Amino acid sequence: MEKYDVYEWLNSTHRAFESLSSQELHILFAMSQDKWCVRKTAVLSQRLCLAKSTVNYHLRRLEALSNHLTTAIPCTPKIGLARYALYLEPLKPVDGLLDTIGSKPFLQSLTASTDSHIVATFAVPTTQASWLFSFLDYLEINGAVRKPTAYLVDDTTPVFPDPKWYSAYLKTWKSGLDGFLEDVTKLEDWVRTRMDYSTVTIPDRLDLEIIQQLELNGRVSSMGIASKIGVTLSCASRRVSRVLEGGLIGRFTIRVLPFSLNQSDLFDTRILLVKNSHKEPLTKKISCHHFILSFCHGITTPLVIIRAQVPWWGRLHYLRLLERLVEEGLARSVKNECIIPSTIRNFTICPKFFVDNKWKTPDCVT
Repeated sequence: MEKYDVYEWLNSTHRAFESLSSQELHILFAMSQDKWCVRKTAVLSQRLCLAKSTVNYHLRRLEALSNHLTTAIPCTPKIGLARYALYLEPLKPVDGLLDTIGSKPFLQSLTASTDSHIVATFAVPTTQASWLFSFLDYLEINGAVRKPTAYLVDDTTPVFPDPKWYSAYLKTWKSGLDGFLEDVTKLEDWVRTRMDYSTVTIPDRLDLEIIQQLELNGRVSSMGIASKIGVTLSCASRRVSRVLEGGLIGRFTIRVLPFSLNQSDLFDTRILLVKNSHKEPLTKKISCHHFILSFCHGITTPLVIIRAQVPWWGRLHYLRLLERLVEEGLARSVKNECIIPSTIRNFTICPKFFVDNKWKTPDCVT
């Protein structure tokens, strides 16, 4: 499994954020609002009322940064994968357990909390989810973890902060918290939205290899993809269009952190709501705020899982917001953990396990 200095990587994404001009912030925000325009400069040019040459100039500058800012997030239901969020309480040294989990395929992300709990997400073949639960049973039987908890969740929705909260010139943030606590409970005013999976394009191995390249760099050219996977340029261009138009990519995301690591906390927040119907409006309201990095919903439970980066000056406000949800009777419980990123995994999918147009899994651990 690829390892490197995660803190240095995350700090570099914050330095990238601080290096962005006002126009570049608006370009990245527009990309986060439209899942396709990350690869279509004409759409960005029209939306932002900028010349296409200006958009291309800024995109080339973004691409020149040390880490690619744009990555693709596969639409896991459309490629036959089910996503699970796992919460584990280690009974053995955390480092060894992180290595064990990190060596498994289909891993999306892996973090440890400050109290040594582990949070992992997997996207495993839908028809072979028993493979993941066999692995959890193995960890529990061998005394590695205590009572692992698994939630079936939908795809991650990344959030990029609205530039109106940030001055690229002064490098300072507006609070944006005035009145936020007062109207967060007015959930019934929001319209519910749902992802549409009605049209399904059945992927093949080549589609998955292209998705994997886009996961690393959402702006990679068709020529770059062709050279990586060993196909002709025309074939790569045709297949990229098929992947995008068939909805096999859920959306593109921007990999930057809006706050410095040494002046903020990273939180994993689980909110168990009273009503299932509150999931979408709650996240719609909360995700308008620049603390939120991403969120996902529980599929079989009224659950919202939020990843947030909260600056120290906003910590009390964020924690008070979570308390308010329980006080107002909107949430049954809230679990909020300060997390320490331990690994970053670029690949959600593993094409080598897609054999004869069917997903396979490794032999179960025994």
